[in-house]
Amino acid sequence: MLPRNRNALAELLARTFPSSANQLDGETIDAFIDALMAAKARRGELRPRKPSSPVSSEHVVFRLRATHARRLPIVSVFTGTTEAVRVVLGVDAPITWDTPIGLVIPEDHLLPTVAALRAKFGDRIARPFEHVELITPARHAFTRFAPMAIYLGYAKAGDPQPFFYVFEAGTATGQPKALYLAPTLDATVEERSGYVPTPLASADHWYTGGLRFAANGNDPEVLYMRASKERGGEPHLRLHVDYEIVEGHGTTIPAEDMVEAAMRMLAVQRGLSPALNLAETLIGEAGLGLLDWVDRPDASHEDHEHAAARVAHTRDATSHVAALHDYAATLPELERALLHASPAALLGLVARADGKFDRLERIEVDWVMNFEVPAQLGEAFRFSHAAERAYEDLMAADPGPARSDETWLPVLGELVEAMPAELRRHYREFIAAVCKQTAESSGERLWFGSKVSEREQVMLDRIDAALGL
Repeated sequence: MLPRNRNALAELLARTFPSSANQLDGETIDAFIDALMAAKARRGELRPRKPSSPVSSEHVVFRLRATHARRLPIVSVFTGTTEAVRVVLGVDAPITWDTPIGLVIPEDHLLPTVAALRAKFGDRIARPFEHVELITPARHAFTRFAPMAIYLGYAKAGDPQPFFYVFEAGTATGQPKALYLAPTLDATVEERSGYVPTPLASADHWYTGGLRFAANGNDPEVLYMRASKERGGEPHLRLHVDYEIVEGHGTTIPAEDMVEAAMRMLAVQRGLSPALNLAETLIGEAGLGLLDWVDRPDASHEDHEHAAARVAHTRDATSHVAALHDYAATLPELERALLHASPAALLGLVARADGKFDRLERIEVDWVMNFEVPAQLGEAFRFSHAAERAYEDLMAADPGPARSDETWLPVLGELVEAMPAELRRHYREFIAAVCKQTAESSGERLWFGSKVSEREQVMLDRIDAALGL
């Protein structure tokens, strides 16, 4: 490759991931170029991922499925996959680990030892701790793709579960950038981002999020984060990451992940019509055409304005969210799970009532579940175990046998009826609105003046009757 072309792509990489600009090394740039050129030779398709060495009992590997849902200043929703590995930090001296997915080296982390974590956060952590484990992307073939790592803190080695954790946010090119502490497992992280991962981000934006653990209390299951311009403001970006332990082999290729991230970011920037150069435009177009999207970032200007208007006119529901949380806490476990799962379950009844679930319906459901439900009902209605299972069932390509609404709708109706009057009104109005929006979203032939099919209308009537909407 001619030097001027290499320099141009190095500048592209620096502009696409601004916080990396002054830390890009030659190996990372060359790996990015090689992966990009290989994708170009195959007309943009990323090469098939080959298994790496077998996963040993010493190093647990996780596959991460990360859904990014952006609504401002442009609509963009997609799910990407990568991998991370679990290692133990040295107490006073840093350790380099050779894992099934690559090297974990001290230089790739802001806190390479237990002592470093104590020095950084010891005064904010209520109990002493002697043991820290790190779940992190690894460095392979000189490159690292590392948007997020997690430190898990234990009182002693061998404890069955941690009692605090720390998020370490980084860049698509592998540099660690910012730390966010959760001093207890049920704490909510709320910090300014502190760095600029993409051109649409700001170091002054607020990150709010948390971590949900698997049933064993030791392995992460879901990481969620939202970004907003103001503290407590309506989020313009939501991140939801599922962690799954890999059985057998890891398949991570950081340079391929970096290329995909660049394609997606440049596709988003292309949708905003900034002054992109030719290379950026071509890579962005490749991202639009060759990668899977839940909602593509190339909608019309009117669609962008519509999305902005929906965010701007979302009413503040802070008091209702708190009241719903308190009400749900009084319920037995199964009833609480049913309440938390109800938005996804109800949308599923409506969206699939006519025997299909098309792209426009998926876009509407994504908007509702990732933005409106957390804002209007609370995070538990989207990220609790029950809510997540219901959402996965809803979005599955093959949903399997339909769940009968006869068994659980009446029970949900009783839970709603038992709510305090103002809370009951808020829940009913919200559910009625989003169910109707979902039914109307596919733009089918009008049925008596409505964009609702006959079977969808029958289902809306049944939900109305059960919940008193």
